[in-house]
Amino acid sequence: MFWRRSRKFLFVLEPKRKERTRARRPLARVRTAALVAAGLMVVIWSVGYERTKLKRRQAAVDIMRLRELAGAFVSERGACPEGLDELLAAEGPAEALDPWGRKYELVCPGKRTPPDSDVFSAGPDRTLFTQDDVRIE
Repeated sequence: MFWRRSRKFLFVLEPKRKERTRARRPLARVRTAALVAAGLMVVIWSVGYERTKLKRRQAAVDIMRLRELAGAFVSERGACPEGLDELLAAEGPAEALDPWGRKYELVCPGKRTPPDSDVFSAGPDRTLFTQDDVRIE
C-alpha cells in the first residue's frame, strides 16, 4: 500500500498495483489446448462407435433378409442351398457382402436353429467365430 496525493483529499490509501506476469498465460493456453484436444478425441471416438453400431445394424438386417431367402429356397426346392452363391443365383445376380467387405456365411440346416439356416457375418475383425461376429438367433 502506498499514499498518494488526491485533488479532493490530502492523501488516499491505495493498494499497490502489481504488474501481471506473462508466465501464467502459456499455462492457460496449454490447458485450453489440452481441453480442446480431449474434446476432439471424445467426438472422434463417439463417431467411430456410432459407425460401428450402424454397420452392425445393417449386417443384422442383411442377415434377416438372407435367412428369409434361404427359407424360401428350401420351401421351393425341398433342399438347402449348397452355399450363399447358389442362394443368390436363384434370386438374380447379386453378391452379399457384409458392411466390412466380407461375404456372409451360410450354414443350412443351421446348428443353432435346426429347421432354418444360420447366416452370420465375421464382424469388424473379419475373423470367423470370435466374440464380435454378427448373428441373429
